Amino acid sequence: MPKIFTAILFSLIFSTVAFAAADQVQQAIQGEFKKIDSNVDGFITPEEMEAYQAARFDALDKDKNASIDPQEVSAGTSKVLSRQSVNKITKEESSSAFKQYFDRMDRDNDNKISEAEYTDYWKAVYNF
Repeated sequence: MPKIFTAILFSLIFSTVAFAAADQVQQAIQGEFKKIDSNVDGFITPEEMEAYQAARFDALDKDKNASIDPQEVSAGTSKVLSRQSVNKITKEESSSAFKQYFDRMDRDNDNKISEAEYTDYWKAVYNF
């Protein structure tokens, strides 16, 4: 799966963070963390990340065919996908990609992501 599509999909699924104005990024990151941390223990587990990712994927998959294509995402993002010649990503591909993102965020390799790890990851993505 092309890296650009994975990055775009990751941003779409975590849309609150992806489309927040620069001065709202920190607040959006913290809000997104709280949405993912379903048991409110201050950590995101792989299961919580997977459940959140699956729910967001399902919300984007308008035709419910277990894949997301450029027609199902925002107009601006569709143009980016078209330029990259990417037709779609399946739910299985999405799940696999998110496991890789989880591992990148989990800096201390304890199989859970703290709010600091999550925030630091997104700060690096947005360069602030």
